[in-house]
Amino acid sequence: MNRIRSGLAEFCEDQGITFQDGQDGLADWHVGSNASESRTIRFHTIDPSVHAIENQLYLVGHSTVLVSPHSGALGLSLFLPPGYGHVIELQVPATIGWHHYDIMATEMGMRYDMVPVQRTVDIERVWTKVREAVEKAI
Repeated sequence: MNRIRSGLAEFCEDQGITFQDGQDGLADWHVGSNASESRTIRFHTIDPSVHAIENQLYLVGHSTVLVSPHSGALGLSLFLPPGYGHVIELQVPATIGWHHYDIMATEMGMRYDMVPVQRTVDIERVWTKVREAVEKAI
């Protein structure tokens, strides 16, 4: 995730966009605020086994792009802004052909991308998809 964090920070600096890292605190992530309206890119990682569901819903509900391996955590995509969110699924070979998150995103008017992964994740490939999603969102 450090590559995505640093890539987003550099991208924002190049584009003159504010970058907010959730690792620095969530005080500025106001309810009702929309990152796209204020030209702000927000980044946060969520561990569903550690964060309370209320926090997960809050973070995803104030996000535009959700990146996750194929798992139940992608169900959080239901709380992305309808018609505005972008889901990037990291899909291992055992789940290829399982399209429920693709269908769910499409039905909600969101963008969807799938990045196939093996035992290791090609982080540059994931970063490329995240950058493309952010470019479309701004």
